[in-house]
Amino acid sequence: MNIPDFLLRFVLALLVGGSAIFAYSYWINMNLSTNSHKVHKLTGYQHGKAGIILFSSPTCAPCKTVQKPMIERILSKMGNSLQFLEIDASLQPDLANEWGVVSVPTIYLVEPSGKSRFVHFGLVNEKKLTEQLKELL
Repeated sequence: MNIPDFLLRFVLALLVGGSAIFAYSYWINMNLSTNSHKVHKLTGYQHGKAGIILFSSPTCAPCKTVQKPMIERILSKMGNSLQFLEIDASLQPDLANEWGVVSVPTIYLVEPSGKSRFVHFGLVNEKKLTEQLKELL
């Protein structure tokens, strides 16, 4: 393998990787902006209060053993300044699809105005979630 071959492959790998990162970032931003008007339709949502929306399912072990206990710890620390809605994606697949949920757990963090600000597909650590929630308050 000569050097120009290696450089060509390296540049192509950078282009493919960069394109994937750009597409993912664009998809996340579009997902957040299109869901902002949907939060008011959720049963139990209180306008004017920041919130955590967790999409889970009964068969999701990480939802039960990691995410939900972590969210409960955060809620106990932050008091009544937050609301928490848990949606069973297996019972409400149309709602999960409408929100762009591709796997569980999926967590949306919502501003008091109802705008979706952050989304996490899969597990998220407590420190990061707490920092993002503090930005919303």
